[in-house]
Amino acid sequence: MGKFLRNWVIVLIVWLVISYAWTSLIFANQYMVNLSKIARYSGGEQVPLMSWLILAHAIVALAYVFFLPKAKGNYVMNGVLLGWATFGFFGILNYAILADWTISLKLMDVALGTIGGAIVGWLTERLS
Repeated sequence: MGKFLRNWVIVLIVWLVISYAWTSLIFANQYMVNLSKIARYSGGEQVPLMSWLILAHAIVALAYVFFLPKAKGNYVMNGVLLGWATFGFFGILNYAILADWTISLKLMDVALGTIGGAIVGWLTERLS
């Protein structure tokens, strides 16, 4: 259980860093513009509910640590598939139900799942 918990925390931290870099550094302007109508604001700045953001990433990290080692190999491809199933699902579902969720947001989220999934899949293989 110790190794599982350690791996879960490591993967959670890595996913949080990847998500932060993706949304706040690499595509900051695109997310700012596309989320301007639907984001939470405080003092003129977009401010997500951090506890819910961390919980969502913790669930995704748990899926990686629990399922990828059971796949017995090809961690990177399985990581990509799991990225599509989590972040891709999120982007596509939001596009389907939120009027102001744009195609570019959907595509950025699918790309995040693809690239982040590959990175975390590779990391999960190293941790196993």
